[in-house]
Amino acid sequence: MVKVIPGIPNLFSDLGSDGQVLKKYGKRKIPSDDDDTVSTKKPDEIVVDAAGNGDFKTIAAGLTELGASAGTIRVLAGIYPITSTLTLGANQTIFGSGYGTNITTTSDITLVNLNGNRSSIFMCRVDGNSTGSSQLGITVGGDECVIRNCWITQIGDIGINIEDGSDRVVIEGCVIKDCGDRCLHLLGDKFMVSDCVIENSADDGIAMTSADFGSIIGNKITSHGEHGIDMVSCSQTCIVGNYIYSNGDNNNNGTGIDMGPSCNDTCVTGNILHTNDGYGINVSGSATVLVGNSILNNEDGGINDTGVGTVSTGNAVP
Repeated sequence: MVKVIPGIPNLFSDLGSDGQVLKKYGKRKIPSDDDDTVSTKKPDEIVVDAAGNGDFKTIAAGLTELGASAGTIRVLAGIYPITSTLTLGANQTIFGSGYGTNITTTSDITLVNLNGNRSSIFMCRVDGNSTGSSQLGITVGGDECVIRNCWITQIGDIGINIEDGSDRVVIEGCVIKDCGDRCLHLLGDKFMVSDCVIENSADDGIAMTSADFGSIIGNKITSHGEHGIDMVSCSQTCIVGNYIYSNGDNNNNGTGIDMGPSCNDTCVTGNILHTNDGYGINVSGSATVLVGNSILNNEDGGINDTGVGTVSTGNAVP
């Protein structure tokens, strides 16, 4: 029996008569009389293992089990071939085990669709085997979605496509490479792309269309057929601390950062723009700020400024 001392909170009010803790915060399971273990698996988690040691062998089966409910599909290392899109609803997550969790296809499809608000994918490889000119690696149709620590490779068309109206999307710590068109196409507002390797697409590394209030920070953007970053009708974008190298491989004057006539209030600071086929930076919009960039060995020159109200200071331009 627990003795209650007047004036002292009873911290043990949820102990049973046998002294067993009946309430264990942060764990899935309340112990029973015949089970003195506590599982760390949460009630809204489903384990997928291609080898058959989980709840299901396929990710699609795990998503079917979740239905419209929030939850996490934990995917162990293995090869997960698909022939139709894996579509996530609101508050649903695919959480892999790293590069060894390989979601792959030989079909001309979208591999993963983050369709619901706050849906996300972590620690997975999404590989298209360069199959089909309409193939998308990951498309985002919800708000506040997250793509983190993933490898998106060999996609026939676009690696990651953020749809118009899908806002506050975070893409962090990913490798996006070997895409038949663009690695990233961003149409939503208030996005964040950071700490990614964005490499080797036939078109632009990052293409932005009518995407406002976005941030592109600390990425390596290299070896694209056209521009490293191509901006059309975008406002209030921050482009900070990126390494943008050897773009314009199609030999048609691909620029490191190309800001079109309707791009306004763009801040470009602390970037390295090196050995691009066109200019390091092309400015056609208004109220652009260029500060502290290193702009070296670009074929057509460092900065081409035909914009209005550009502020340029502290840039290293030979």
